[in-house]
Amino acid sequence: AFKIKSSTIPVNEVVKHSIVVLDFKYTDARPTPEALPEDLSGWTNLIYKLPKTKIKQCRWWDSEGSHGAQFTVDGNKDINATSNRWVPNTKVGTTEVPWVEYDLGGTFDISGLKIYYMNEKESGQSVVTPRANCYLWAKIDGRWFKQEELLGNQELTPSYLLDLKNVTDVRLTWDLIIQPAVSYFMKVKEIEIYQKP
Repeated sequence: AFKIKSSTIPVNEVVKHSIVVLDFKYTDARPTPEALPEDLSGWTNLIYKLPKTKIKQCRWWDSEGSHGAQFTVDGNKDINATSNRWVPNTKVGTTEVPWVEYDLGGTFDISGLKIYYMNEKESGQSVVTPRANCYLWAKIDGRWFKQEELLGNQELTPSYLLDLKNVTDVRLTWDLIIQPAVSYFMKVKEIEIYQKP
């Protein structure tokens, strides 16, 4: 039920029950954040060498020892190297989207994100387009909130300038991936989460 506190037109009748249809049109989508500055002197990567116990992840491709998310924080950013990379499960029939979650071990302000996708070629031909749509979640005051929809990426090392306050955990998710090509699987070499000085 609605109670009208004030009106610019006469109110002729008050009813106890009513049905109101609200038609919302979403016309102002939030733009993708701008890229990080090239000079990150003094910035701190909050998840560099993060202990494995502070990382949660979806099911990996084969074995965690070869494809686990611990490789996303080991400092190896060589996107052309085939070792030390995170490969979430994308086998045909999977219903779980790729996701990885980091416990920061404290409360921090988040200023930026950078992702290093492996430079993988499909059957020795053209470079496979990295996964375009990534979603950033942050845990604030014990609750998860979706902060950014990082859509339309075509780069191997995209970065994003952020302004998130009082964050304790960060989660990244991607669209569902089901082996889009015979030799292609999503592979991430490194993820960096920054706090600026």
